[in-house]
Amino acid sequence: MANGYRYKMVSIAPNLVAGLKEEPSVAAAKYLENAVNQYAKEGWEFHRVDHLQVSKKQGCLGIWLGSRGLFVTYAVITFRRPVALSQSSSPRDAQGVAPG
Repeated sequence: MANGYRYKMVSIAPNLVAGLKEEPSVAAAKYLENAVNQYAKEGWEFHRVDHLQVSKKQGCLGIWLGSRGLFVTYAVITFRRPVALSQSSSPRDAQGVAPG
């Protein structure tokens, strides 16, 4: 019996490019579907998607020119699996990169 879950967060590309004949929403759904199915094969259950804003500080030139920094929004997919099943880690655990 599991006593909880182990979680894995995977950052996905902030920008996707749809094909000429493909709707942007369809491209986004396919990308997310592929990522979820890839991790499902490894025993991870899809839990949710969150969006995080990250600020990147400017270098010396940016500060001198008065730039405040750049905010980028990232989507993060959260997967989970029962603690009892997560005892054996795969090499992907350390990478944390979604399939492209």
